[in-house]
Amino acid sequence: MVSTKHFDYDRRLILPKALQPGDTIAVVAPAGKVDRTSLDAGVEALRERGLKVKVGAHVLDVYGHMAGADRDRASDFMAAFIDPVIKGVFCVRGGSGSARIIRYLDMAYLASHPKIFVGYSDITALHMAFAHYAKWPTFYGPMVATETECCRNDDCFGVLWNLISNPEPAGILSLPPKHGVSSVNMQTLHSGIATGALLGGTLCVLESCIGTPYSPNTEGKILALEDVSEPPWRVDRMLTHLEQAGIFEMANGFLVGCLSDQEVNPENIEELPIVQSLMDHLGKLDKPILYGYPFGHIDQPLTLPLNCRVQLDANQHTLDILEPAVG
Repeated sequence: MVSTKHFDYDRRLILPKALQPGDTIAVVAPAGKVDRTSLDAGVEALRERGLKVKVGAHVLDVYGHMAGADRDRASDFMAAFIDPVIKGVFCVRGGSGSARIIRYLDMAYLASHPKIFVGYSDITALHMAFAHYAKWPTFYGPMVATETECCRNDDCFGVLWNLISNPEPAGILSLPPKHGVSSVNMQTLHSGIATGALLGGTLCVLESCIGTPYSPNTEGKILALEDVSEPPWRVDRMLTHLEQAGIFEMANGFLVGCLSDQEVNPENIEELPIVQSLMDHLGKLDKPILYGYPFGHIDQPLTLPLNCRVQLDANQHTLDILEPAVG
């Protein structure tokens, strides 16, 4: 078992308040521009689940490939956290642009005013900023208007709902048995059990955070990585960068999802397989590595409660949530 002596058990003092039916959530678009039809469908699904929904003023704005100008997207974001009526903040989609708004956010205010915050993909940059400045849990999970429509999927939303509405440890994450585990099979690349706070997100976005004020601090953490549509050679290059930046050496263990469409249907058989890249960069560290865990850019993703203490069992293919994510 990996040592957890570096784990900071007193890393935060406050938790977001649990969400309940009838509460109001805000829908914001920190990144890519939004399709109105998908937005409407996602908002309606949330309302059908008993939530009141307030859509940000600039969600349907367009600035190139993004959902409006940086300051406007940041304004919606801050307004959602300042409004006392709003109990949770859900992102519409990923894409690109989340990192551009961080300079306009009042992180000191956000650090002392926790709310449920949900999103994945490009939203990784905001999760990294929260992990650095705020320390309270955020949720790497379903968005309102994504291609996989996972926020409208009852089972996937059920996992998220349990995490954000129940002030008890969630235990081992799983979907109902009828769905199996995911579209990719889980593999133990290195055996073992590790405990630590959960940190991570989309590989390419996490890599882009290196060198910023919110560069990932993986000391004593379980590092979660996933991505989509990246060719194996790019995955290897990003893993090389993370290794050389010292990101892997400090972590206690590794939870890896699907990293590329091409690892399932490779177009170039001469490329180094992603599994081998993972072993080259992580295997020598003698720490647990679970590959193919179902989160992120897949049809049936689990929600990960980032900054919560978890136990990764690479032998049993499980992630056990050891503490509440909400209060």
